[in-house]
Amino acid sequence: MKKNSQKRKFGTILLSLAALFAVLFSTAACKTDSDDDELNSVTISPSEATINANGQTSRYANVDKKGSGTPNYEWTITSGGDYATLENATSSTCVVTGKNTTASAQSVKVKCTVTFASTTKYAEATVTVSAAKIELESVSITGSAEIGSTANTELTATPAFSIEGASPTVTYTWEITDGSGYAELSASTTGTIYGIYDMSGGTRESVMGVLADPNGDPMSGYGSANNSGFNGLLSNYSNYTSGVDFPDNKYYNLYTDSSYIGTRNWYSDYCYFADSEYPWLERGGYYYNSISAGLFYYYKYNGESLNNLSSRFVITNE
Repeated sequence: MKKNSQKRKFGTILLSLAALFAVLFSTAACKTDSDDDELNSVTISPSEATINANGQTSRYANVDKKGSGTPNYEWTITSGGDYATLENATSSTCVVTGKNTTASAQSVKVKCTVTFASTTKYAEATVTVSAAKIELESVSITGSAEIGSTANTELTATPAFSIEGASPTVTYTWEITDGSGYAELSASTTGTIYGIYDMSGGTRESVMGVLADPNGDPMSGYGSANNSGFNGLLSNYSNYTSGVDFPDNKYYNLYTDSSYIGTRNWYSDYCYFADSEYPWLERGGYYYNSISAGLFYYYKYNGESLNNLSSRFVITNE
């Protein structure tokens, strides 16, 4: 009896061991590779970038994972969506395209969310979209289109830019034309020109336009016997002092060099600018100058008075 009892006990142990091995083998058989998959971290490179207003840049998601499965990627813009868009945003690489139309740089936050092995992690990067380029679209001019021969008018130029509210530094150059070419008017940095422009003519006249000497003062004339009667340097640079002092400078134009273009050759009228020997100007022309004479004719002159040559003061805008 005792021997049979020991046999039964040993058999029970064997059956228990067999059952244990069966369970272990069953568990091993049911386990798959995915049970070892793991998502550790997600980063984006580069984490910062700057692009042009309509430029592009690529972002790459770096995934630290365990396992051979393929992660799921989702790219989004979390802030600054008005200034950029995303392209090819379903893989590890994403393209950010700028669309900034403002006058200042804008910051855009890009987020990549990665799902792998039932785990979700994300990372963010910053893209700075530069300010849009300001372009001049149009210029409008307001003011009277028609004036009398001795009247004056004020014209104002208003530029329009591609970006609303932009106020870049603007340089204005005003020119006037008779239809065949342009000549520059007095410089203006505000967009406005003004002054009284004398449009009388039809006769040979001496006008109060004179060349400056090396010191910046108006010259008297050619010589001691051929000058304007005002005190100042002569063409030989001696000082004439037997005359009268010049009036206030608002009554004459003072030219500092010979580069004046003004109304040069308008309507084919003759022109010859003043120089150090003949520092004054006359205008109108002689009757025998034919079509070369006219309203815009001017010629260098020594400054002396003649019985067939009238004179005229000029009110300038200087």
